Amino acid sequence: MLQILIFFLMLLPLPVFAADQPVTPLIPPDVMKKLQEKNAKTPPDISPQPGSAPQSPPSPDTPPVMRDIHDIKPPVSAGPDPVIFCYILGGLLLIALIAGIVYRFRHRKKRVSAKTAPSLPPHEAALLSLNELSDVENTEGKYFYFRLSAIVRHYLEGRFGINAPEMTTEELMPCIDRLEIQGELRKSLKNVFRSADPVKFAGAHAIAKNMREHLFFARKFVKETSETAVPERGKSAS
Repeated sequence: MLQILIFFLMLLPLPVFAADQPVTPLIPPDVMKKLQEKNAKTPPDISPQPGSAPQSPPSPDTPPVMRDIHDIKPPVSAGPDPVIFCYILGGLLLIALIAGIVYRFRHRKKRVSAKTAPSLPPHEAALLSLNELSDVENTEGKYFYFRLSAIVRHYLEGRFGINAPEMTTEELMPCIDRLEIQGELRKSLKNVFRSADPVKFAGAHAIAKNMREHLFFARKFVKETSETAVPERGKSAS
């Protein structure tokens, strides 16, 4: 109603006032105040202008536009840095390579030393090994007889071609009987092997006196049967 009233008032002719005559407003002050309050509360007209495309009202199913949401940041790796892992792996491979080279070098030295030792004549190699057992009092009996037996067996293999290291004592006895050596040497040699077996395999106590005697005989046997000694063939006892 107020808008209609304003419209009709605008159609009325404006009165002409003198310069010194006070102007009386056509709209009462109380009506003007109400109009201003009305205009302040009335929302602005958003109707489409002539010539513009009509705007369709938003659908109730259309979600509202969210203007406070930003793009998702790229994922952050939570594990260790792959570069560090590569460095660690490379370091381990380098350590393994160095260890392999060192092991191969040492193993090669052992093989070279093992090959050079048999290059000595059988009797010289046997005597050198027997000298290592000279300290009978400070040598454990089982170890002593294992070493003494192995040294003499390897000497028999190198000197007479008998596969003594792979034979048992009972298998070795007939081979000793066929050796072309003095009968007394054959008898004493078999006695040494038979005396060593109880200490080696049955835990028998080794007597120091017997150990010295057996070591002395082993040296004597090697010296008297070596290729450099004068053989006394034909002297055999049954």
